[in-house]
Amino acid sequence: MKEALERIKGNFRRAFKSVRFNFSKYLPFFVALLLIRLFFGTVLFSSDCAAVKEKEIKRESYFYHMICHSLNDSQYYYLLRYAGNEGNSLALFSIVETVESEGYPADDAHTDVYIRFEGEDPEEDYRAFLHRFQAALTGYSDGNRPPRLTLSPAIDGGFTEAKGLAVPICMGLSVLSFLLLTVLYTVRIHHYRFEYGVYMTFGADFKRLSENSLYEMAVIDLLAFPPSFLLSFIGASLLHGRIVFRLGSFLVLLILPLLLALASVFFPMFTLSRAYPMSHLLGEDNSRLVISPRKSFSLLNRSFKKCYERFSLFRFRKYYRKTLLVTAALVALSSAVSYAAELVSVKEEAASPQFRIDFDGEEVSYDGDFSQWLLSLDGVAYTNKLCEADAVDINSHLMFTAGQTDPLSGFSRPYGQTPYSRGTDSVIFRACDGEELSYLETYTVVGDPERLLTEENTVILGENVMNSRKIRPQPGDTVYAAIPTGKYNPDSKVGLDDVARLSGKELFRARLELYTYRYLPLKVVAVVKDFPAGSRLPVYLSEQTYKSLVFPAGEETEEETETETETEEEISYSRVSVYTDPTLSEEEILSLEKTMRGDLSGIPGVSVTNLRADADARTLRAMKIPSLCVIVSLLIFFLSLLYWLFSQVVFYRKRFEEMKILHAIGATDRDLRGLFLTGGGWVSLLAALLAAAFSALFFPLMNRAVNLVEAGNVYYPFSFPLPLFLAAILGSAVSAAASVFLSYRLFRRENAGESSEAGEFSEE
Repeated sequence: MKEALERIKGNFRRAFKSVRFNFSKYLPFFVALLLIRLFFGTVLFSSDCAAVKEKEIKRESYFYHMICHSLNDSQYYYLLRYAGNEGNSLALFSIVETVESEGYPADDAHTDVYIRFEGEDPEEDYRAFLHRFQAALTGYSDGNRPPRLTLSPAIDGGFTEAKGLAVPICMGLSVLSFLLLTVLYTVRIHHYRFEYGVYMTFGADFKRLSENSLYEMAVIDLLAFPPSFLLSFIGASLLHGRIVFRLGSFLVLLILPLLLALASVFFPMFTLSRAYPMSHLLGEDNSRLVISPRKSFSLLNRSFKKCYERFSLFRFRKYYRKTLLVTAALVALSSAVSYAAELVSVKEEAASPQFRIDFDGEEVSYDGDFSQWLLSLDGVAYTNKLCEADAVDINSHLMFTAGQTDPLSGFSRPYGQTPYSRGTDSVIFRACDGEELSYLETYTVVGDPERLLTEENTVILGENVMNSRKIRPQPGDTVYAAIPTGKYNPDSKVGLDDVARLSGKELFRARLELYTYRYLPLKVVAVVKDFPAGSRLPVYLSEQTYKSLVFPAGEETEEETETETETEEEISYSRVSVYTDPTLSEEEILSLEKTMRGDLSGIPGVSVTNLRADADARTLRAMKIPSLCVIVSLLIFFLSLLYWLFSQVVFYRKRFEEMKILHAIGATDRDLRGLFLTGGGWVSLLAALLAAAFSALFFPLMNRAVNLVEAGNVYYPFSFPLPLFLAAILGSAVSAAASVFLSYRLFRRENAGESSEAGEFSEE
């Protein structure tokens, strides 16, 4: 053990000396690890600050801290004796609501008691409650059992949303950091292959080469840790206006980037060690990246400055191809992350239901009187009531004609000769009346939705499935809804057993072959462009059309159908989402909740759920996600700039001898400056073009990814972010030009004496 520790100590000592005396060579890795640690530190410390704010918001938004379930009268009156609402000003808690427990007979009623702790620290009050009251409550219980207690999210110390969001972000940053460090280390190896070839000639194998590199990277990373920790911690504290330090985040920031730095060495060094040492010795002139010219040309004619560097792009095309692709992709990714900040800002402003009212459908349902009462409450803006049927559950589907579906919709083609081009059973049919139309009109609607209530067999369609556009109908088009006839196709090769075990598209195709259908033509009167949709296409029908589709009467005569329709099941709205005025304060929302619960407490089968939309919106704003996206975007851009500077400086250093030879055979300082300017111009142009191509690809991909994550909650329409697109082009071009300019400045500084001597020699 002692020998192992001494060996580790000796390796760290040698690595520290190597880094110290060759710090200019390792400077790019120091800056890269500093930026990567700033990535992680900013995200981790910001999530800590946001988690604290999230807990504060939850404490404000929940009117209770704990529920004591199914208390008998003795337990209830025991708590009531010590509650604050009985006049005891020093009470630990107060009873804010009581609800009759379900599942108990009338002669043995039990009560669910909602409790709010009065102290500043609800967690500490909860522990005090257990110490003071749990034993007595157990003694008063029916079976000498402790009462069942449920903590509200206000004091439940579970995994916060802010910490949950930090996990996938850190995973994505880990992948990006590993790839970048690996590519950066590969560039270093390619430019210093001769030195590694010498080491391998004297017997250095993969283990020895890796050992030296691992300890050097560990030293560089540990040197980058203190400034990155301080900068990210101070930045997160300033961003959120509070100081929060968590040991867990500190340890993650210490360990995770270190592991990524060490892992990034493995693959490049393994590839290096597999080659013969002589191939590295011959690579002193970077031959792996250079392709010798097949044709010669006059160097000093009038086209020298223009042609030479253009030809050099071809000679060094392997090097430039890798460098341009990596840097352009990073710049485009930087712009795409900034674009994500705009999308998150849209979510912060999106409306979400604050309450949900559920009906069991047995004794009471949502009707006009209930709607009038609900909309009359102060603070209620509008509602969204739900009466829906999944097409799969009623053995139905929707058929489209040519041109009505997106080419990449993924919908199935029907069998045989039919007038329909595509069909799908990924459909949700919803009943719609005037109140529901008011809800739909909060989105972007094309057409005349009011016609749905006055014309028979009409429909309002959403365009999206999983927040991706699948259909492209226009008002006036006709789609066809399937109604099963109850008969089977005698020529079907599919049986009922096959249908029972299938799902998805296979189930849809099997049903098309097994069953026969009649199709109800539905005229499209309106299309909702930005409606958020999950895995089902939203289809809105009038109540009468909904009943004829969901509860079909069969193939009877028209008179029989009308008679049965009147006695068939009626429309029953089982759930209502309540949207409140966005200007309501937290106290007003809690007051509205108490009013709703109080008015509905005597109605059986009706329950009110606070969805905490206001608290969620405030929590989302507290996370500062748009600001974090901008910070991460800037860090990614600086990583791209760092890659340009490191790669180009090392690359041009290899070409300094080439420049000296050109100077010796007659090229002037002006000619050499022209070579740098011409090369920088070509590289900047190519970098700008590639950044434009990558950005044009990344922007819709980012929009698609965010829409997929938020499918069914928020829809983000795509609009091309021209300012970010131009910023990506300009940033990529400037980075490339800056790397060539820096290389030229180094060349001038290192060869200033030689240039003056050459001038004196020519004068003589």
